[in-house]
Amino acid sequence: MPPPPHSPHPSNSMTPQPFTDLQVITFDGDGTLWDFHSAMRLALEACLAHLEARIPGITENWTVETLIEIRDQVARAFQDRAPSLIEIRYHSFLEALRQMGVQDPEPLAREITDLYLTLKDHHLKVFPEVPKALELLHSRFRLGLLSNGNTDPRRLGLAHWFDFTLFAEHIGIQKPDPAFYHLAIRTAGVPASQILHIGDSIDNDVLPAQEIGMQTLWLNRERLPNPDPSKIQEISSLMEVLDYVAI
Repeated sequence: MPPPPHSPHPSNSMTPQPFTDLQVITFDGDGTLWDFHSAMRLALEACLAHLEARIPGITENWTVETLIEIRDQVARAFQDRAPSLIEIRYHSFLEALRQMGVQDPEPLAREITDLYLTLKDHHLKVFPEVPKALELLHSRFRLGLLSNGNTDPRRLGLAHWFDFTLFAEHIGIQKPDPAFYHLAIRTAGVPASQILHIGDSIDNDVLPAQEIGMQTLWLNRERLPNPDPSKIQEISSLMEVLDYVAI
């Protein structure tokens, strides 16, 4: 027997429930507006290749996943000190080089950090529908960027669509801390119920924003299973936001 037809994605099969009384729409950055993860992986792959060319055999059994794991460990260790994301990346390369057995790893760690930052910026791309979606939404709403990352939207030609931006490393608070969202509400200057927040992370974006009264959409580009469709409205492309705000 042939396999059953593929069921439609929930965001396409469910009727959008329009948001009302909106004044402001805020967005996460990495994974929502631009493809940070692909850029990061490409940059890390190039860093490993650069190290291997410098010191043959040094990256044996090392992978991008290993570097990501070390970076996350370093970030957790530095959590109370709130260093910049560039410092965290440098210290993660420093730790990786130490584990590789490099003597006096600091100069090479700085070199690799600079290479990573250059290549990450080179590979960073805005998702295709984002510029048009922001243009249409900005015609009706004030827009804000709420990011745990450090990508400047000016690099990607998006800055002119945002009325305000909040970066975790600038304010010393990270999502999902409710304080981050309370600051966003104060910056927007409207009640929480008049703000729609859109992000690709349920834990960092959707749930904490909901908990303080903001309206939310989960941008589920990878079409992952929705853990609670009754509570979490989802879209798979930013253009689908237009259906929820009647544009």
